[in-house]
Amino acid sequence: MLVLMQCREMLTMRQQLEQRDYKVNFKLARSCEADINKYHCLEHVSSVAGFKSAMLSAILLCLESAMKDGMYLPSTMAVPPSHSSDGKR
Repeated sequence: MLVLMQCREMLTMRQQLEQRDYKVNFKLARSCEADINKYHCLEHVSSVAGFKSAMLSAILLCLESAMKDGMYLPSTMAVPPSHSSDGKR
C-alpha cells in the first residue's frame, strides 16, 4: 500500500510539473516545438499568467484552435486521398 501511495504522489507531482512547464513532457515539447512557435502559443500562456498551472492547457488550446481554424493539420490526421468526407469509397 505504501508503494501505491508513493507512486500516486510521484504521478501527481509529474502532472503538476507538466502543467507548469510543457517542456517536462519531452516528447510533446520536441514534437510540437515548431508549431508552438509558428502559432505563437506561448503568447497565449501570458494571457493566463495568473494561473501558472494552466501553461500546458493554454498551449494545447492554442494548437487545437489553429487546427480548428484550418491553419494547422498534422500529417498524422490527414485523410488519405482515397477516402472522401462523406464516408464513401
